[in-house]
Amino acid sequence: MLLLNKLLFDQKNIFLAPGSYFHNEFSAPIYHQLPEKLQRQHNQDLIKKYELTMPDSYTRVLPRVLSNNWGAFPTIAITLGNLWKEKPFNNNMLPIENIPQALSAFGAAQLLACLAPFGNIYVLRAKYMFSPKTQQLIPTYFDETLPWNLIEEACHHVSRNQK
Repeated sequence: MLLLNKLLFDQKNIFLAPGSYFHNEFSAPIYHQLPEKLQRQHNQDLIKKYELTMPDSYTRVLPRVLSNNWGAFPTIAITLGNLWKEKPFNNNMLPIENIPQALSAFGAAQLLACLAPFGNIYVLRAKYMFSPKTQQLIPTYFDETLPWNLIEEACHHVSRNQK
């Protein structure tokens, strides 16, 4: 129970505030302009609408590099897509089109694959960070994986450049 409380406290933005990171097509585009009380209500509505489950005692804690950069996943996804476009690491991987949605879908597939071992609870929430059009392209790139160190470096790169 103590670990579950720590998880909820450390990662409350992930579990309790989906409006802060959901794509505008799934959430109110003015979320950040709402008073705190309305934000909380909107978050509860999103949790109910999209049937987002809460963590339980089996939920694993995300590595800090992922939890600390959670809200930046769309930017990290494009960074990973650009990385792939510029320097292919495996000739067996599918080439991706040079359009933002394809780049984002490739990176999103990488991030979702990294989240999967920690539980579907994270994957389900993370997919809503991407537009429905991008979500449709994600399965195209799901079998292709970049090494963890590249994903980690993309997270650090985005984090450094957002400050």
